[in-house]
Amino acid sequence: MTTPRPKSFFDNHPLVLLAGGATMISFAPVFVKMIGLGTLGLTAIGFWRCLFGALTLAIITLAARKRLLLPKRQMLWALAAGATFCVDLYVWHRSI
Repeated sequence: MTTPRPKSFFDNHPLVLLAGGATMISFAPVFVKMIGLGTLGLTAIGFWRCLFGALTLAIITLAARKRLLLPKRQMLWALAAGATFCVDLYVWHRSI
């Protein structure tokens, strides 16, 4: 018998996550332009965006008290999506 996990803030307020994510995504090009190409290279900007995003998602996951383990099939799909997103960011940063 498992004990039910306590509800987190995000379980009761999913629109907060949606609004926060939409706000962060909409400001991404602005922040890239503000940094400028003289400070960081295009690939470095993409790397730091992914790192900050991963850290933010890790903090949200820990705050929600959820496990990060996935079945093997879902993990492979997640890795494929991550690789596709990596290529997308690389191309996007080269285009702006």
